[in-house]
Amino acid sequence: MDRVKVGLVGFAFPNFSAKEFGIWPRAIATLASFSSSLDFELHHFAETIASRNDAEMARRELDEWGADFILIQVSSFALGDLLDPFITETPRLGLWAVPEPIREGPLALNSLTAFNLYASKMRLSKPQTPFKWFYGDGTELAFQKRLAVTIRALAVLKTLQGAQVALLGGIAPTFDNLQFDPGLVRSLLGVSIVEDSLDEVFARARAYKTERVAQAAQEILASVRRNDLPHAMVEQSARIYLALSDVAEANRYSAMAVSCWPRFQEVMQIAPCAAYAWLNQMGMTIADEGDALGAVSMLALPPASMLPTTMMDLVAVDDLQDQIHFWHCGGPTAPMLADQAGARLAYHPTLDRAQPADAPRRGAAMDLVMRPGSATIMRLTGSAKDMFLLSADIVEKPTRGYEGSRGWFGNLRINGAAIKIPDLLETMVYYGIEHHYPIAFMDVELIMREVAAWLGLRVLAPITYTDCLQNPIRDPIWRDASAGTIGQVDV
Repeated sequence: MDRVKVGLVGFAFPNFSAKEFGIWPRAIATLASFSSSLDFELHHFAETIASRNDAEMARRELDEWGADFILIQVSSFALGDLLDPFITETPRLGLWAVPEPIREGPLALNSLTAFNLYASKMRLSKPQTPFKWFYGDGTELAFQKRLAVTIRALAVLKTLQGAQVALLGGIAPTFDNLQFDPGLVRSLLGVSIVEDSLDEVFARARAYKTERVAQAAQEILASVRRNDLPHAMVEQSARIYLALSDVAEANRYSAMAVSCWPRFQEVMQIAPCAAYAWLNQMGMTIADEGDALGAVSMLALPPASMLPTTMMDLVAVDDLQDQIHFWHCGGPTAPMLADQAGARLAYHPTLDRAQPADAPRRGAAMDLVMRPGSATIMRLTGSAKDMFLLSADIVEKPTRGYEGSRGWFGNLRINGAAIKIPDLLETMVYYGIEHHYPIAFMDVELIMREVAAWLGLRVLAPITYTDCLQNPIRDPIWRDASAGTIGQVDV
């Protein structure tokens, strides 16, 4: 992933004392130190800007450099027209006010007044254009945390912009709730979703030489604590992994949504769940069952959490402890996310459950319990107009849960407030959230809220449970059905 590019600009008027107090050199040094720890590129100017002409020249230079974000430090009071060249939707903009260095005598900087002026101009001239504000000299923990959220959010936006997500094999049969409007997704996120068959995947999988397959199989085996599959099934999983990886590279896919049934069973006599888990561990975001918007949601999470993500179903609740159980049949959870018991390669827990015990098995799955820690569940819904966000902690329970990849989640929160199970279920049903839930293995709620703010998406508010029916179709906060018909995706 390309690093976020941050342009640093300083505004100051000679009548004030920014130069005497070393405001601008300190700002450059501070941001330079953050550029290493937060992993972004920094472009700054030697001096502060005092004229409209110099502001226009700085803007052109940052455009040529390719800035993703321009942070304007109001080093002291400055004239209002300096902001005008920067009042555009891209690059995204931040305004930084600095505290007064002295508390008596002549007003040294008057930074807050100019900051107030510029914020007001932004709101009046471009009311729909978001911008981020900062206050401090840069050494404060609050400033650093606020900047870190922005850099991580910008990394998510940079990952999404121009990304190409493949929908291979269509949506899984009857999963009609996973349909989406590709034009709306592109206009809101800058993500293109392209459809194709699985034919190339199958052709590649059959063609690999034994040596390459054996090496990939060994890598998969090395990632698990235990293997209960015959070696032929591990090698078949390795072929699927190689094929999907090579298809993604050849077509420059940023992520893939691949229908794992029924075509894989018809053509290769296997469920590809273990291969999906390994793909996510190796850095290729993949969603199962043809969930393209789920894949887009998963793609957004690793730049925020710096870890692979997964996607699961909600299958059980413990309403006494306000805990929920997420599970999937064995993919796409990376084995590195397992708890201390490690991951296990196992037969698919659901595919052949109705078959006689001596019938051939067709499924290879990754069996694991997710390790304890903070987590964020984030799902783009309504063709990406809305974002569902749930913060939680992965917790240990007396039982290991259902076979497959799974985990229990407690300390449930929406918008920072605890949510009870009835309210959570009411919220999910009210908005019609799709049944797949992408999960980041870190608390990245604030980062994703900022992503939503930059993109103009609505973060869904919790709906309080009540014994009576709540009809969202007539509710003013419900998605506007007149905004466009959800596109049909052939299965």
